[in-house]
Amino acid sequence: MTAAKRKTVAPAPTAENGNAGPGSTRFPYIVNLLLLVITLVLNLTIQEDPRYWNRFRDVKDYLQQSQQPLLSSDFFMPRYINSRPFTVPLFYKAAGSNPHNIVFMQVILHSLSTCFIAYALLLFIRNEAGKYLMMFLIYSLMSWWCILGWTLQLLSESLTVSLLFCWIASFLLFYKKRRPAFLIFHLLIAILLSNTRDSWPFTLMVFYLLISLKSYLWERKFLRPSLLFLSLSMVLLLYQQYTARIGLRFRLPVANSIIIRVLPDEKYTEWFENHGMPMTGYLENNFRDLNADTITDIIRIHRFYHDETHDAFFQWTGNEGRLAYMKFMLTHPAYSFLLREPVHKLKRMLFHKCHNYFYYPKKPQGYSTWSGFIYPLFHPLWIPVFCLFLIAFYAKTKEHIYLFPVILSITFLFNALLLYNADAMEVERHMMLNNIMIQFLCIWSSLLILDYFTIGGKTQTFIKILNIEGQAN
Repeated sequence: MTAAKRKTVAPAPTAENGNAGPGSTRFPYIVNLLLLVITLVLNLTIQEDPRYWNRFRDVKDYLQQSQQPLLSSDFFMPRYINSRPFTVPLFYKAAGSNPHNIVFMQVILHSLSTCFIAYALLLFIRNEAGKYLMMFLIYSLMSWWCILGWTLQLLSESLTVSLLFCWIASFLLFYKKRRPAFLIFHLLIAILLSNTRDSWPFTLMVFYLLISLKSYLWERKFLRPSLLFLSLSMVLLLYQQYTARIGLRFRLPVANSIIIRVLPDEKYTEWFENHGMPMTGYLENNFRDLNADTITDIIRIHRFYHDETHDAFFQWTGNEGRLAYMKFMLTHPAYSFLLREPVHKLKRMLFHKCHNYFYYPKKPQGYSTWSGFIYPLFHPLWIPVFCLFLIAFYAKTKEHIYLFPVILSITFLFNALLLYNADAMEVERHMMLNNIMIQFLCIWSSLLILDYFTIGGKTQTFIKILNIEGQAN
């Protein structure tokens, strides 16, 4: 084979160049847009029911903050009790602080985020059949009531899930295109996501730290944007810590953890008493036998919140108690890594029957009923299995896309530990996001594995044959 003829041989398609080989078309992207329209219409047919959210204090807090002037310090750095990070109030303000408009906005953003994450994955999937399988799995996942159900409620979950998928999609889009506009877009999404909940800046920092480490070791050309992302996450963490401190947002989470997880252990309780915790005797007498898994006990805790005679305890948890709790976690790794946590309580981390949880409508509505027969599709133990496969594929091909699900898996393992330790109340609700990510990461990983065996292996064999023929000629 001559040199001129060798130049006409197409490069091997890889998971990162998105080259699906002969027969690749834009038709999957058109299908994605059609699915967006269909999904949006179906989502809008589901009716909200205010009975399921108007009794929650959180809703009143978000609406109150959304009605503050946009340029005031009370909007972005509120100093009053029960303040929230600004993203959810910002979107609520954009919807006019009207509950019906807020639900409408959440449904639209949910639909757009579904289309966006499907588009981002299409950029890296080479197998034509795999592209359509991916869209089916992603759109069915996003119709799961554990995701779709939150769009009908005025709580942070819907915006958090939508922005999370937009954050992943915008990162993949920038990684693929490497254009300044996509860089700025990803930074904007990261800022919005980090301010939906106080825990997000920690999680984003872990992700960007792992990305920076990967870039330093194996992909130096991506190191500069990785360090930019990491720097942003550190700034967001400092901002979040400052606004949470002046708004005393640590007050209730620390109190919940002490009441529910610390008080049952005499040594733990003694440690906190020695570090200045007031009202220890009262807490032991009233809450040592607490079982926070029941509605009755949750009501007991909420009544405790609103009893002004206990202000000394809540003032301590919002100030000195926050640092004491952090020191306690650092000096008690068995507590922090849940090694002494009862098994029946750890099972709450894998809670996924959302329509049986009291924060939800009693059952799925509309077309979401059928996705309940599919999800949860993957057991959590599939995650380490898939990660081992992907690490092996990276070792053989050096295609970095195989490492991203692994990095996200580590990130959300950290996120699960963080959330469990940050607030012992409503663990099921807080952990739903991690269970959603388990399903998403298993879908993504299985598609990459499918790509490797159906496209990568065949292509590599084909290229080897061409090279052998070329050398013979």
